[in-house]
Amino acid sequence: MGHQQQEINVRFGREMSRLRRIARYTQARVAKEVGVSHGHIGNVENGKRTPDLRLVADLDRVLRAEGRLERLWATLTGDGEPVWLDDLEEVERRATSIMETHTVLFPALIQTEDYARAVARTTTPWAAPNEIEETVKTRLVRAQRFADSHAPVYRLVIPASVVTYHHGRPELLTKQLEHVAGLAERERIDVQVVRPWCHPGLIGPFMLLSSAGAPDVVYAESAYAGRIIDDPDQVQKFRVLLSDLRAVALSPEDSLQLIREETERLNHG
Repeated sequence: MGHQQQEINVRFGREMSRLRRIARYTQARVAKEVGVSHGHIGNVENGKRTPDLRLVADLDRVLRAEGRLERLWATLTGDGEPVWLDDLEEVERRATSIMETHTVLFPALIQTEDYARAVARTTTPWAAPNEIEETVKTRLVRAQRFADSHAPVYRLVIPASVVTYHHGRPELLTKQLEHVAGLAERERIDVQVVRPWCHPGLIGPFMLLSSAGAPDVVYAESAYAGRIIDDPDQVQKFRVLLSDLRAVALSPEDSLQLIREETERLNHG
C-alpha cells in the first residue's frame, strides 16, 4: 500500500469510527449489517485496509451518515468531482440557512438571466453556445426556486467591487442590482458589502449551509471545481472566516443603500 493511499485510508477510517461511536454501534454490529468480518471493519477503521465503493455505500447507509462517508471517500480519492453540482443542489434544498461570500461576482442563486449568461460566457469561453444555454438554464432553475420560496434564510457578503464593476455593460449590472435590491427589500436575502481591500473573504468564494438534523457543510469554489467540505474542524474554520468577514462589512441597511445609489448612478450615468 502506497503512502498516499494509507493517508486516505486513515482519514476515512477516523471519520467512520467517529460516526460509528455516534450511532453507538460496535464494530461487530457494523460488520454483521454490512456482511464482512469484524476484523475487516477494524482494519478499515485503523487505515490498514482500503474499502471498495460498495462497502463505503453500505457503511454510509448502516451508520445513517446521510452521504457523508460517500462524499468523503470521493473527495479523498478524487472520484467525486462530477457529482458536486447535483450534490450541492440537494444540500441547498434541505438547507435551513445559507451564508455565502463571493469575491468577484453575485452568486448563482441570485443571478438574473443576462448576468448568468455573461458569467458563463466569460468563465468558460471554450463552451459551445448550447452548453452555455444549458448552464444558464440550470442556474436559473436554482435561482427561481430560491426566489419563490421562503427558505432557506440567505445571508451574503460581497466586496464593494461586485456592486460597482459593470464588466463593460452597465445595463446588465443595473438589472442585476435591481434584482438583488428587490430580494433584499422583501427580506428574502440579507446582503452586506465589504469596503476594505484586504478582508477575510479573500480566501475565495464559499457558502456555509446548515440543515435541520444534519451537520453543517461548506461548499468552496475554485477556478477548477467546487467541493463540498463536511469535516467538522474545517467547517469551523470557514465559520470563523465568515464571522470575521461580516464584522468588517457594512450593515445590511447601509449595504442596501449602497446598492440603490449605484443603481441610480448607472441609470443616470
